[in-house]
Amino acid sequence: MKVVAVDQGTTGTKSYTLSDDGQFAAVTGFEHRQIYPRPGWVEHDPEELLRHVTDAIAAAGPVDAIGIDNQGETVVAWDAATGRPIYNAIVWQDDRTNAFTARLKADGAEELTLSVAGLPLDPYFSASKLRWVIDHVPEARELLKADRLRLGTSESFFLARLTGTFATDVTTASRTSLMSLATLRWDEGLCAL
Repeated sequence: MKVVAVDQGTTGTKSYTLSDDGQFAAVTGFEHRQIYPRPGWVEHDPEELLRHVTDAIAAAGPVDAIGIDNQGETVVAWDAATGRPIYNAIVWQDDRTNAFTARLKADGAEELTLSVAGLPLDPYFSASKLRWVIDHVPEARELLKADRLRLGTSESFFLARLTGTFATDVTTASRTSLMSLATLRWDEGLCAL
């Protein structure tokens, strides 16, 4: 058995293979562009990230399994019908939602996020970035009305485009501030917040 592991990180994408005989080998790596539209804002081109992921997988040759590591809190919004991103990926280190999360804290909402998701209210986590997309990207609102908007962390975008499945796992979902640690499901109260 041969596995390729893809590390899609903040500054680049790398891949490695591991064979059942214990051979571990670096395969390839790519750097991607950092986009800074305003002070404190950090974005990536989702198509560039996906291209690097697919190129990293292809460079490994025939494999039996693929594992993808991602920038946990980085988010992507896309059209479910076309798979086309509607905005740049908003990177985990982006702080455009500082004022929004500060207002929620002032209103006492952090008690809910801490008790249900185990996370403080902070622009670092995905939920406020996802809300920002809905509030500030006109196409997001149009797609939401048409039930075609997909919002997720970067690996959910990769999975949707590579496999046709819109999904995540609990380890990444737990970094969104939208999942209950008790039930391992999306929490209605957090999503409403």
